[in-house]
Amino acid sequence: MLSTGSDEFHNVLAEEILCPNLFRVGRIGDGGKWMCGPQFIPDWDRKCVIYCFGISTDPSFETEINNVTQGKCDIVAVDTKRYTYPTEQLAAIGAQYIETRISPTTTDNSITVTDLMKKMNHDHIDVLKMDIEGSEYAIASEIFSLNICQMMVELHHPGRDYTKFIRWLKRASAAGYYLIHHEVNIKSLSCVEVTLMHESCLDRFGPLIPLARFLRSS
Repeated sequence: MLSTGSDEFHNVLAEEILCPNLFRVGRIGDGGKWMCGPQFIPDWDRKCVIYCFGISTDPSFETEINNVTQGKCDIVAVDTKRYTYPTEQLAAIGAQYIETRISPTTTDNSITVTDLMKKMNHDHIDVLKMDIEGSEYAIASEIFSLNICQMMVELHHPGRDYTKFIRWLKRASAAGYYLIHHEVNIKSLSCVEVTLMHESCLDRFGPLIPLARFLRSS
């Protein structure tokens, strides 16, 4: 199916877990993401950690997840450029807003996820929202080696070639992640939004129903 049109591709790409508490957090479009069980986070016995890579001018996910979790999470927002509106909104909810680029290496104007976590004094990430315009492939090895429970990622692919996209999903599966949700980006068929949950965190976001491990097939 990799060489077919986008309509057939999305007909055969199937979720591996059913999340009855799947909710849209943030606006329709690039700013918002589909997330499993965010309302259960306030019941955790420790503070949660949320990282958001790629804010642009829309902080709707960050402001809404702060409300849903009753302000009980450390929120770290990263983008290559700071805009006035997100700066004001993120400051209002006490989020850390960092102007840099997420990269496989740390330089004067870029940082690895590992170094960012050290800087923020975090040893895990409960929720990762990532929209970094294709750089998700360059940092895949690092992302899948870290302690991240749930991630919502915008994956990019050139035209109708889904090979790189599928390779990324298979690497995620090999690292212990289940595909919970996917949808075509509302603005472009060259972007696919995916929600993934790590197998070590299946009891933390409400009741889940495992279906199958499609992405681990050869």
